[in-house]
Amino acid sequence: DFLEACPGVEVAGLDVSAYAVSHTMESVKPFCRVGTAASLPWADNSFDLVISINTLHNLYIQDLWSAFKEIERVGRGAKYICVEGYRNEREKMNLMYWQLTCRAFHTPEEWQFIFEQTGYSGDHEFIFFE
Repeated sequence: DFLEACPGVEVAGLDVSAYAVSHTMESVKPFCRVGTAASLPWADNSFDLVISINTLHNLYIQDLWSAFKEIERVGRGAKYICVEGYRNEREKMNLMYWQLTCRAFHTPEEWQFIFEQTGYSGDHEFIFFE
């Protein structure tokens, strides 16, 4: 989507699934690689913008903390993440039933604590299942 919206932009992608990378669109396949957010395969300050959408909540807590530190390490500019959260018990149950791979079930306040403890300085957004 970035390549189409912003012709000439340089992109890089990462997915934990070799299957996903091998079956991605041909136009972006050269820019994608297999890896984990807990140990990003790029040098310090590699990117002007780092984005993670609906991924980080799938990590166990130790990898989640590492991922936030890695985002800070590789990003020299803007950062944006979107994670799933809950504000009440109903939303928590809906999240648990909908998201089979989710490991990090947190309220916005708990996410904020993680942001502060890991030094995450970017923008964020939550998805709630009402």
